[in-house]
Amino acid sequence: MPKELRILVDETSDGLDIKLQNAGYYAESVKKLRATDEKMGYDYNIIEYAKKNNMVFITKDKEPGKACKANGINCIWISDDLIFDKVILPELENLKK
Repeated sequence: MPKELRILVDETSDGLDIKLQNAGYYAESVKKLRATDEKMGYDYNIIEYAKKNNMVFITKDKEPGKACKANGINCIWISDDLIFDKVILPELENLKK
């Protein structure tokens, strides 16, 4: 069973919340939050929600990703650097074999 974490998935990764739930994680969607609370239309409020609820925030968006990292908020920022290090380089190494 996966480690018990609370996860908030940004709109940039819409649908990932369902995949995480199917994998046994507690996950919420920013898109669904915004549909029920107009204050959730602002990045600051989203980040504060994640912080207040001790959630890991998953985003592809540069500004919230940088804000989380700068303020010590648990975040998986799917940045170009992360993709390069964790996907592209390993795939290139596999192709060399």
